[in-house]
Amino acid sequence: RDLIESSIDMIISVDNERKIIEFNKAAQKTFGYSPDEVLGKHIDILYADSRESLAVNEETIKDGQCVKEILNRRKNGEVFPCLLSASVLRNASGEIAGTMGVSRDITERKQAEERVKHLNTVLKAIRNVNQLIVHEKNREQLIRKACKVLIETKGYHNVWITLLDRDGKFETATEAEIGRAHV
Repeated sequence: RDLIESSIDMIISVDNERKIIEFNKAAQKTFGYSPDEVLGKHIDILYADSRESLAVNEETIKDGQCVKEILNRRKNGEVFPCLLSASVLRNASGEIAGTMGVSRDITERKQAEERVKHLNTVLKAIRNVNQLIVHEKNREQLIRKACKVLIETKGYHNVWITLLDRDGKFETATEAEIGRAHV
């Protein structure tokens, strides 16, 4: 009991009817439910999609385990991603008595992945524009192509490029819109 309650991971167990029989403190904190609100209730109340709940259960029973990212739903309705490791629970006779899941909220990890994805897109655009600067000698063509790269890479609808002369003064500004470019 102490081990389950002191875990930083959510530990939730269900019986063969998929009714919650274990809901540790980490699960209470993460989901926002007290034990009285969930014990004896169907596990679907914790999933964002009941089909995913059923698929996890079927895979766990079939393979003895299931490890995957899932979407859960807090008491307040907020959907959040979790990494779940589920396994079969057996009774003293070796018969399946239910399943147990150990999971962790991975919201911060998913947000970090999105930031990395965004930064990779920005770096790709910078790399492509740098290649244009090295290879394109015609300034107007360079500006048009750079605008096109930024539109295609970032999905922007409008791109403005402002050039500075050697003294740091604005030399010219250009605008590009999807389908046409102005210099």
